[in-house]
Amino acid sequence: MTKKKQDEWQFFRKPSGHIAYNKKCLHCKRKCKQSYRVVILRCDLFDKRR
Repeated sequence: MTKKKQDEWQFFRKPSGHIAYNKKCLHCKRKCKQSYRVVILRCDLFDKRR
């Protein structure tokens, strides 16, 4: 894995080292998953549910 890819995934890693996604993205089939650290910024499926 390149240095750039490692830096990108660091934002998704919990202190334990596991990659974690936002609760609302866990069961989504799309590839646009967001980190557990952020508030959902933009998601078409989430907007439709509201």
